[in-house]
Amino acid sequence: MSAGAMPLAPLIGVHGFMYDPADDGHNNPAQHLYPQWADMTGRPVQGFAYYSIPFGFRAFRPVTSIINTIGAFVGSWGRGYLHPYRRAWSLAEEAGERLARMIVSGDFGPAPVDIICHSLGSRVALTAIADLNNHGLSALVRRVILLNAAEIEDAAIFVASRTPDIRYLNLSVEGDRVLRYLGSWMGPVDGRCAGRRGLLSRPLAPANWLDIPLDDASAQRTAALRGWSIAGDEPGCLGDHWYSYRHKGNWPLVRAFLGGDRLTGFRMVG
Repeated sequence: MSAGAMPLAPLIGVHGFMYDPADDGHNNPAQHLYPQWADMTGRPVQGFAYYSIPFGFRAFRPVTSIINTIGAFVGSWGRGYLHPYRRAWSLAEEAGERLARMIVSGDFGPAPVDIICHSLGSRVALTAIADLNNHGLSALVRRVILLNAAEIEDAAIFVASRTPDIRYLNLSVEGDRVLRYLGSWMGPVDGRCAGRRGLLSRPLAPANWLDIPLDDASAQRTAALRGWSIAGDEPGCLGDHWYSYRHKGNWPLVRAFLGGDRLTGFRMVG
């Protein structure tokens, strides 16, 4: 860091659905997710892990994953939820309130902080910001990066429009099949996920919110002018919900945003 430069803000990573931080490592995102995000952002990432229900078949431990999935359904039904994702949606709101308290307490380091979140983690992050704003503390967050955000568009507009000093970068993927089915069909409320089409088509889209549709040809041409090869869909893959950060061509865009670049030219694509 050069003399007189401002210190980097702590960067908090927030994962999505299907994780149990108390697991032996296979479901804990800190074991594999945050190191990838550190490579993408060029910054150390401090993970915020919350219980969002271990779920789904995993070939490397089939019996345990089947037991976990059955337990996820039974546990959700027993608590009055139709399926595990709706229960996880509720848990994400609780996690957001805890994240807000941790930011206020300085557990991640001195504020303001930056946040990067994926999928259901977007609900955690935006809930935390809403909670901070309710207490006049939204200045504790500086920048937010949303990857394949599962939060509903109306909720995202509500939070972002009330926190004009926070800058939001939403990397959306309209072809994201996971969001299409889990987010919109299985979600607890009607509405489109912000991670599919973004907010710029909405009449009340906040000025501090920047959508970059990674699978849009216009956005890809704009990125190419900067020497970046952005992409949202992995060729031949039906479940490429995680490709937004795995694709190294997207990394310079994220690093530019965290470095203060306003990414001029992207807002008018589409």
